Amino acid sequence: MLATMITDVLDAQCKMPASPGKAAPDGLPLDLIDRVRTSLPAFHYHSGTTSASEDTGSFLKVQGIFAPFTAADSELVALLRRLLRETLNADLDLVLNPRLQWQGDDGRALQPRYTRTRLATSLEDAMVPAAHQSVVFDRLAEYRIHSVRVQTPPGWLIVTRDAEIDPDNIALAQWGAPETPLNRSITYELTRVLVEGHVLDEQSGSHPNGLGLELESGVWDIRSRQRQHQRACRVETLVMGSLGYFQLAVTPGVWRLTQAPEQISRRRYPSLRIAEAVIPSLPSSHSERNSTQNELEYAEHIDGVNRVIVESLDGLNLVLHTTREPNLPGMDVLTDLVERIPAMANLLRHIRMLASGELLQQPTSTRVNETGQIHIFSIASGHLYERLLRIMMLSAVRATPHHRCKFWLIGNFLSPTFRAQLPQFARRVGFDFELVFYAWPPWLRFQHDKQRLIWAYKILFLDVLFPPNLKRVIFIDSDQVVRGDLGELWQMPLKSGAVYGFVPFCEDRPEMDEYRFWKRGFWAKHLRDRPYHISALFVVDLQRFREQQAGDILRALYQRLSADPNSLANLDQDLPNYASMPLNDELVTQQAPEPMVPLHSLPSEWLWCESWCSEDSKPRAKTIDLCNNPNTRESKLESARRIIPQWDDLDAEATAAATLTHDRDWEQFRAQRGMTSTRNRHDELR
Repeated sequence: MLATMITDVLDAQCKMPASPGKAAPDGLPLDLIDRVRTSLPAFHYHSGTTSASEDTGSFLKVQGIFAPFTAADSELVALLRRLLRETLNADLDLVLNPRLQWQGDDGRALQPRYTRTRLATSLEDAMVPAAHQSVVFDRLAEYRIHSVRVQTPPGWLIVTRDAEIDPDNIALAQWGAPETPLNRSITYELTRVLVEGHVLDEQSGSHPNGLGLELESGVWDIRSRQRQHQRACRVETLVMGSLGYFQLAVTPGVWRLTQAPEQISRRRYPSLRIAEAVIPSLPSSHSERNSTQNELEYAEHIDGVNRVIVESLDGLNLVLHTTREPNLPGMDVLTDLVERIPAMANLLRHIRMLASGELLQQPTSTRVNETGQIHIFSIASGHLYERLLRIMMLSAVRATPHHRCKFWLIGNFLSPTFRAQLPQFARRVGFDFELVFYAWPPWLRFQHDKQRLIWAYKILFLDVLFPPNLKRVIFIDSDQVVRGDLGELWQMPLKSGAVYGFVPFCEDRPEMDEYRFWKRGFWAKHLRDRPYHISALFVVDLQRFREQQAGDILRALYQRLSADPNSLANLDQDLPNYASMPLNDELVTQQAPEPMVPLHSLPSEWLWCESWCSEDSKPRAKTIDLCNNPNTRESKLESARRIIPQWDDLDAEATAAATLTHDRDWEQFRAQRGMTSTRNRHDELR
């Protein structure tokens, strides 16, 4: 389901073809598309009666035949609608001609998808009967696994509200089985709209990287502009060095925009002013009129207070201006150069370290509170990986008795069932959690493949996903079982100024040598005998990560490398491994070149994977990862039961904790298994 493409093509503003034989002003027959449509049995379009407002009387008639499901085609449809229909008042007549096989934007072979309905983007759309909104593509491969992805307008954050089927694992052949419904529905919900934009230093023209921003609602009345005694809602974020970009996900209303409290950047940039506020969907002439009148229709700056009015489902685009305190020492990082020229990253980091004195002191790591929480970051999509995620969370809590765990999960990909069960699961197992929602920045090259999109979220936004006061986080893949105390990893120092630590791939299973791609070709030359690291588990020093602008460097490298569809095959691993090495020798002036993004190698026992590691090292493993075996292609569940003897017990306990409705049933389950209320380390996992 590609909502934007279907909406653009089937919108009420897009006309059906005229009757056969009718001639256009230029003499071309308008029944051409009728003939094309009848020759395409894979496409069936049901349209309701067109409204009178559709007949614009324009002499400009545009006909088009598009092959959907590629980014270029869907974006072209949106562009034509905006340019021809809304600007030139043309009559659009667009037809979808889906190819049965084609290559996607990344060069990989794709297949048709099943499209059933479209999203209503306006009240007029919502009033159209559902029977007139459907479009069906048949000839799909029944025995292949299909997935659903909704392509929304840029300013939307949506979640799956109800789903009668796993959107990531749709097998059409199973729909014809006895006693199974032929129709399945997936309902999506718009939960937030984006207030996004860019921040600019008025004096230097640079972007204030790391500036904390906060939106607060429930305290301002739109008419009286007086403070109200309502419960405030706050959202906060950090400004990227990349173009000074920021985003805040909010609901419509009146918000107060301020700098986040207790930030060094607030002292460095004491002033903040809204210079421009534009609804993205409005024509450019409207925004130009507002700017020439020096008026902000959707924001105001009065007595040093910035108020933002979010009244459109399209969100709001802001341009913020700030001014640096001239008497405050310290260096601002020229992150626009990092975005354009990654070769500057090394030099800029040394300038920053020299200004802060870090080159003289060089601490080994940021110390953390030994008795505080351990923060764990993970991501999962699909019912199978959510099942594995519950097991990972349970095993992590059981193996870490001296710290309370808090899990940070990317909410964009979680199913409604998992989200509904999570509070109960957390209470029974004994951990805290928080869901993080983040929209893909519009200026960053998008990943259309779901798996690659998840990989990208693992590594590209570490500097902005978490609150500014969070100093460290551990990432653990959802398909892992934790056996060691994560408190050891939490306290582990990261040496040589590294911003994160990864575990190197094992080298002690010789039968897998043919699959060790990093031992030859490009990677052998690039790594220069240094190890290639796996991304299934890593620890991030967020404070150092932000100070060294690692996020901006990684995004700049990603933007450059992803332009080649054959690059970054394993995105979440290739990118940090590539950045762990220095730039080309001719671009580096130091005798001992520094890596673009310093990486620390964690002890090998922190991640064991049967595909790459020997059986002799398994007893020392502190986590077991169910990584894919390129030889056997064994399923996750089969390998889990074979590799981890206690996996079924963990699975049963995690499922019971999440799904049993009544606490008495949960206590009965625990009693039957001889479980006590005292937290233990689950020594049977060792």
